[in-house]
Amino acid sequence: MVVGDSDFITDGFISQLGGLGRQNLYFASMTVNWLVKNEKLVSIPPKEEAEKPYNVTDAQRRFTWALTAGIVPMLIIIAGAFVWWRRRA
Repeated sequence: MVVGDSDFITDGFISQLGGLGRQNLYFASMTVNWLVKNEKLVSIPPKEEAEKPYNVTDAQRRFTWALTAGIVPMLIIIAGAFVWWRRRA
């Protein structure tokens, strides 16, 4: 097993990374388990769900409502009227 340096498991580096520090410790412990041929303990941990906040301003909310409730339906109606007008002639 080749790792670039040993900093990835030091206390200072782990505290800087926050949640990623646990993954580094997990990687180090799985590496040691693999090296000592204790492959029953080698596994891939489940990924933690990252929080992705989605904030919308009032202006964005109004624009989205106008787009979905007004502009898109009007474009569909106009396109339908245009097709009807062309086929009628």
